[in-house]
Amino acid sequence: RENKMNRSSSFEDSVRVTENFLRPPKSDCDAEDAVVALDEIDAFLTEYVRLFDQGLLEKKNESESLIDGEEFVSGTYFWPKKTKTKEEDEEDNKEEESKKETMGMMGTIIEKYCEQLAEYVAEEQKLLTWESFAGCEWWVQDVAHDEPPKAYHTDCVLEEDKDKRKKKYYPLLSTVYYGKTERGGATVAFDEEEYDAMRKCVLVKPRANRLFTFRGDMWHGVCREENSERKEGEEDAYQRVTLLVNFWKERPSCARDFPRELFSDDSSSFSRSSGFSGRRGDDDDEKVPEREVISLKTADDDERVFKLKSDERKAHFAAWEAQNPSAFLEPSTSSSSVVLIEYTS
Repeated sequence: RENKMNRSSSFEDSVRVTENFLRPPKSDCDAEDAVVALDEIDAFLTEYVRLFDQGLLEKKNESESLIDGEEFVSGTYFWPKKTKTKEEDEEDNKEEESKKETMGMMGTIIEKYCEQLAEYVAEEQKLLTWESFAGCEWWVQDVAHDEPPKAYHTDCVLEEDKDKRKKKYYPLLSTVYYGKTERGGATVAFDEEEYDAMRKCVLVKPRANRLFTFRGDMWHGVCREENSERKEGEEDAYQRVTLLVNFWKERPSCARDFPRELFSDDSSSFSRSSGFSGRRGDDDDEKVPEREVISLKTADDDERVFKLKSDERKAHFAAWEAQNPSAFLEPSTSSSSVVLIEYTS
């Protein structure tokens, strides 16, 4: 395990935004493979929140502790990366098919998502290597419009070393997937944990089918929503629901096995017809937008990114402490869904 922050890469290299992340299957044949559509994940998140609100999912392990305001990752589940031989994989696939028939599809959607995400960040984006991680820790964050936003923190676990001393360990990579969420405050990631040392940060606003990835040791949180006018037909009450996935070198002891039995077709409101409404048929000619990666390294030439250079870092401390950067951001930034702030002094 590594218990020291890896700051070898630049801030711009360490964060990335992907638009239109989930691709709808082109056919029912594709849909049976490890291809997850937006509507499927949305159905899963809806059911997860329902079960959580009913108290059927454990909210917190009381034995876990906090250290100096750090957020100890809890109430999470683990997807182990496949490391078996081809023959063992084929045997597992047969077992998976049997589970689908008896338990329904809900339990496998999140597992397919984790596998799809792992392939994307490791093989396509090269954000880490396939050999470097044991699997994914995942959880769902559900915040109502009238609840305070998630406080700044670093994701970490506290575990004892061979000398029985508590040590802090960080994930290799953190990801936020917004599903169909387009309301609520932006996610913010900082280059440092102290305001006095901070030089750069990025604000990423919720957008449907958007994926935000950043280095796993980064200080981050959620800002208060901008005081924007409500769109016509939009309700005042809303839920900011996000799917969070962290990649770890070794499995955190706090991450539990996924309770598949709670997500069977018989025990939930999920149905194949509603859950898979996002699949495209042969007669569907609607153009599906391609994936687009927003890189901060090319922010100067990307109109989707608003880049702000400022020498008012100390003057902004109060706004950052209140998780309200809109207090100093110009209205012109409201049209940009990604804002990169660089302090020059």
